[in-house]
Amino acid sequence: MGIQLKEIMTIYPFSEARLVAGEDGLDRIVESANIQEVPDVVKWMKGKEILFSSGYAFQNEEKGCELIQQLNYIGATALAIKPGQYFEKVPEKMIVCADELGFPLFELPEELPYMDCIIPIFERITSEQLYVMKRMKRVHDGLMEMLLENQGLSGICSVLRDLTRNTVCILSLQGMILASSEKEEFSERMNEFSEWMNEFSERYCNQAERFKMQKNKGNEIFMQDGHRMICVPIYVHKEYLAYLILDTGQLEIEETDLMVIEQAGSVVAIELLKERELLQREQAMKEQLLEDILLRRYKDERMILQRENYLGYDISRQYSIFVLDANGFEN
Repeated sequence: MGIQLKEIMTIYPFSEARLVAGEDGLDRIVESANIQEVPDVVKWMKGKEILFSSGYAFQNEEKGCELIQQLNYIGATALAIKPGQYFEKVPEKMIVCADELGFPLFELPEELPYMDCIIPIFERITSEQLYVMKRMKRVHDGLMEMLLENQGLSGICSVLRDLTRNTVCILSLQGMILASSEKEEFSERMNEFSEWMNEFSERYCNQAERFKMQKNKGNEIFMQDGHRMICVPIYVHKEYLAYLILDTGQLEIEETDLMVIEQAGSVVAIELLKERELLQREQAMKEQLLEDILLRRYKDERMILQRENYLGYDISRQYSIFVLDANGFEN
């Protein structure tokens, strides 16, 4: 978990550095910082770093361009050069090379020590990681509390709504809304949201589109006018169960919100499996009750009455029994 380079640029004293090339790459993520004063440092890097250098390791602009190309290839974030002994200023060829690649290139004030920049950057990254850990704990605690209180799928949607400030719903594979964070009293908002769900169902609630999405991961979905949603297909035991959907509107989703919705997917799966098991048990009990009544497999009528009362039946009423022959399910 890192932070965007454009945010790093606001941290003093790195904020004193001058961006000389690669403005298109300011959305790159920074996870670390390093110093390069020896050749072949690239092989020790893993990507998403800001590299600080005086130019000692390459010493001419041709090798400097090679370094920029290598850094860009491995996914490094930026290069910050401090002019002085080896360069009076950042060479023009390196600036052109970095601009062509969209690779951020900075020029540091000559008197600025590397560590004065690196330490605050690490502090900011560490605080971001701590923030993410705290938020994930809040997600875990909220979902676990909801499970313990038996609030069901609607409870999951409400917890996620509070955490992400976005509308959340759980959709069946056939496109039916199983639960939503929107309350019925807000009918206008719910109607609008239902329209988006109808469009989603028409376009994505089929096997071909389902298989294109990553299972149990946040997949970015765009409606016809650019309306944005994040869909997590819930997949357990080689079976799709439902869709967990976060409606972000026209806004980009934050990385932590994506982590939240993906983490919640496992809780949705638990709740769906639990509800399925309860339904199967209830259906089995209803079938057994009907069979016992028809075949008179009981000694005490009071026990039958207790069982039918538990299942919500009223045997004192009159019922009609039909035997249906389904012929191909077409007529």
